[in-house]
Amino acid sequence: MKNGVQSSFSLATVAGLSKFESSVVSKPDGKTLHRQFVQLGNHRRRLTNELLVLLPDIYESGIFKKYERTIEEYAGRFGGLSGSVVQKRLRLEKYVYDKPELRDAIRTEGVHKVALVASLATKENAWTLADKLKNMSKPAVQELSKELRGG
Repeated sequence: MKNGVQSSFSLATVAGLSKFESSVVSKPDGKTLHRQFVQLGNHRRRLTNELLVLLPDIYESGIFKKYERTIEEYAGRFGGLSGSVVQKRLRLEKYVYDKPELRDAIRTEGVHKVALVASLATKENAWTLADKLKNMSKPAVQELSKELRGG
């Protein structure tokens, strides 16, 4: 009771269900919850990669200065990105700016995987490296990177 008024607030009310309907609705089972959680996690990962693809253009244009003092603050506030991943992506740009295959690989595979081979990429081998990024696990890409570096 608040201010003399009884509240019948419940999750069913928030969901727009009547008391009868809320008693009929059952909670999803564990497998359904897990599947939904995994799908949302994958969707979030794809969105993060999309944000990382846009980041160098936002930095170059300087549009972030209109909203925040630094690109890290801008990306953190509006994209939920950490400062370290923002710096990693911006450092990576000098290696991938003229290699669209690797820029696309950032979108599909992520910045961390691409960063393993970006400094080894040339215009001639960019397509091959991008294909390897798509078809190999991160540990396998780490081993490939070591081999290509001669280590």
